[in-house]
Amino acid sequence: EVGACYMGNFGVAATHLQITPPEGGFFWWLKVDDVVDFVQRLMAEQAVRALPGSFMATAADAGNPGAGYVRLALVHDLASTDKAMRRIAEIYGAR
Repeated sequence: EVGACYMGNFGVAATHLQITPPEGGFFWWLKVDDVVDFVQRLMAEQAVRALPGSFMATAADAGNPGAGYVRLALVHDLASTDKAMRRIAEIYGAR
């Protein structure tokens, strides 16, 4: 089942990143201090693609709701997600 796949992926991400998964969806919005630096390091050092959350939203009066977050899509099989989360944890844990 698709839902079980996503829940498994969120469980793997939660384990590696030591954070609580969201209640739904298939994107993880990871809170980081310097989003652009984090995304650049993920790509350059770990070969993991991610997007700054601010690229996915439009600024409103209250600001950009995606600012300060990195959007990670947890849509691959469990083994691929585990590999990516291990790589992300290398950068996330060093911040």
